[in-house]
Amino acid sequence: MASNPNLPFDATLNPEGYKAGTVDEMRAKTFWSQPENIKKSNNPFPNIKPAKPAISGNTKDIIKSAVDKTNKKTKKDSAPVTVPVDLAGNPVDGDVYVGGKKTTIADEYSHAFSNVSYLGKIKEKLIAAGQLRPTDKSRQTILNKYQEILISASSGLVANSATDPNSKYDVDQTLKDYQTSGFGVSAGVDKTPTATISSPESAKASFNAEFQTMFSENAPKDIMADYQKELKDLEMSRTSKTKKVNGVKVGTYGVSQAERDALTRKYITKAAQMKITAAASGDPKAIGSLSKGAFGVTMLNLRNAYSENGIPINEKILGQQTLAASKDKNAFDSTISLINSQAGLYYPALADKIGKGHTVKQLLTPYISSRANILEEDPDTMDISKFKDVASSGTDKKSLMSLYDYEISLRKDPKWNYTKNAQDSLSKVARGLAETFGLMG
Repeated sequence: MASNPNLPFDATLNPEGYKAGTVDEMRAKTFWSQPENIKKSNNPFPNIKPAKPAISGNTKDIIKSAVDKTNKKTKKDSAPVTVPVDLAGNPVDGDVYVGGKKTTIADEYSHAFSNVSYLGKIKEKLIAAGQLRPTDKSRQTILNKYQEILISASSGLVANSATDPNSKYDVDQTLKDYQTSGFGVSAGVDKTPTATISSPESAKASFNAEFQTMFSENAPKDIMADYQKELKDLEMSRTSKTKKVNGVKVGTYGVSQAERDALTRKYITKAAQMKITAAASGDPKAIGSLSKGAFGVTMLNLRNAYSENGIPINEKILGQQTLAASKDKNAFDSTISLINSQAGLYYPALADKIGKGHTVKQLLTPYISSRANILEEDPDTMDISKFKDVASSGTDKKSLMSLYDYEISLRKDPKWNYTKNAQDSLSKVARGLAETFGLMG
């Protein structure tokens, strides 16, 4: 006889029954434990205990009462919820991967609920990932927290799915993601900073990776030592209690990833300032160090931007701008925009064209060529600031000097007298005078 889909497990109607530990079996037990069903002859659970009476009242009060009981701190563990449900009591489900095997939220939750040994292993994982305090012993607290992780995994919140499509639904990967972020999960309402106490080796490796990116070299020993000490002191000051889990000290209220990043930036900034000071005094090692890595590339680009617009460079300010711009493209773009704005103030006659994306050097190319020809200077190494009077002439300082007038002014420069073309010009004049007065045969 076919089973009745509207009636939970009945030995006479569904002889195959349900798989032990599944959500269907849990629901069947709930049905047959009711006072009106428990004594029926076809009850497949002869030893089942009667269910507790339902809470009377409207739905809102029932939900509030259930939530209050779950959150209430008692020495005794309250009866855990047998299936994963949201705050309204509605079952939740979805696909997840646990240990590389595909399952569902409901089946995984049921497995954890029915197997005390397995739940203990889950608890250790949650503590290691900063999602539970070592002092949390309530079975329902552990199940609730694990349910949150299962739902997060099922939602595909983990980002590294480029190489492995299944990884974004992986429970272990989700736990790692939360641990790396430095934040614990709290029912989607409050996210409390949590973190493990960093081992000296991992802190050193992480800091060195950032330092390598910035300067293409390992961090100096003194900078590294100061960074590790401050990180350790900060973590210890934030940790209310620790416990060793798999040989790793785990803290409850630790330092967030954002705080670690800020500390890393602080010591990289300190290192950069030391390098800039040393380079300014002519230290060849510091000069070479500032030409490598993301810092060196960014500084070169910003230095060129100042140079191409003929703006004097303040090395201290350039260093500060480089630090920000080397880690943030928006900061780089903002600095370039600032340099362009300054160029418009230095060269009023070119302000409107600079605002359209042109550099002062590009706009003054004819004047640069004339100077190169007349004073015999290299146009590639020419100081653009020498053209300030050209682009800020006239009574209102907003007029561009004519190219003819500029060339005349160049020939009045004492430097012109020592150029080859000046000597050639004088020779031509001398020959012309000689011919005029009949002094040449």
